Amino acid sequence: MSEDKKDLGSKGFVDTEDTARALAKQLGMPYVKLAGEKIDPQVIKMIPEDVSRRYKAVPVKLEADSLYVAFVTPLNLPARDEIKHITGYNIRPMVASEKGIKRAINQYYKVEETSRQALIDMRMQKLKEVKNKKIVTIEEEIGRVEDLPIVRLVNDIIAGAINEKASDIHFEPQDPEMVVRYRVDGILRDIMTVPKHVELSVISRIKILSDLDITERRLPQDGHISFKKDVKDYDLRVSTLKTVVGEKAVLRVLDKDSMLIGLEKLGFTKHDEDIFKSLIAKPYGMILVTGPTGSGKTTTLYAVLSQMDAVTDNIVTIENPVEYMLNRINQIQVDPTTKITFATGLRTILR
Repeated sequence: MSEDKKDLGSKGFVDTEDTARALAKQLGMPYVKLAGEKIDPQVIKMIPEDVSRRYKAVPVKLEADSLYVAFVTPLNLPARDEIKHITGYNIRPMVASEKGIKRAINQYYKVEETSRQALIDMRMQKLKEVKNKKIVTIEEEIGRVEDLPIVRLVNDIIAGAINEKASDIHFEPQDPEMVVRYRVDGILRDIMTVPKHVELSVISRIKILSDLDITERRLPQDGHISFKKDVKDYDLRVSTLKTVVGEKAVLRVLDKDSMLIGLEKLGFTKHDEDIFKSLIAKPYGMILVTGPTGSGKTTTLYAVLSQMDAVTDNIVTIENPVEYMLNRINQIQVDPTTKITFATGLRTILR
């Protein structure tokens, strides 16, 4: 498939299912629309999630000694060979759209499924403590947040958010169990529940990762986590807040590669892009960028900064928080404790 066709498909001008159907006909392979398929969970488990995401491939059905696998690029022979080696079955390639593949992966490789063993291990630990009538002290609780099940659970939740391109992760204490939610395309949705008895351990693990005070549970705290997944680095901005039923944590997921893009990739029409660029080039004035969480305000503003000449111009930003460090840009972090606010920062800049 040519790059032009990919671009057209990603912008909605070409139906990606029609493109996949045409490719299947051209290659003489079966086409599958994954949105209409109900795949056996045992078949899904035959290919690990990381392999499925790497090769954009989803197992569809098993017949005798043949495993039918849907691919975006079915002629990828190394992918077919590796999947054959992993599963031990002959691979029968099918063609599916990239959108259908991604949706199927997110649907079948759910966070709660990958975290199930960690939750089981933690429940077993709780039963053992109850049986032995053991009272866990705060010090012991702090010490065990590095236990493998807790580490695996928090990592799985963060990795799942990255896979689903979530902008935020919410850990919300509720009665009877903590609820974990992702914000995807500006909308929050429930992902899983975490047992009440490990709620403190989960929040403590997040605090350790973000260099926050693990013993402070009354005052709000802010920090950040550096997280690596599939050789890519992600920044997560962390905020904690005490509620009447426990401590809530919110993680903002920041992908530098997707954030630092040019104006031409924001979806403007050519006409609107030209107008916007002409406004940016003016020596004075104001541009307001507004919208709800996840609508692309920060992405747009960073795209504007990427268009400006930081060598010949004096560029200063006031941010809360500074989400990415930009080369040759003077960035100011709002900090009320030192009386650095948007107002005082702007006053100083204009002087």
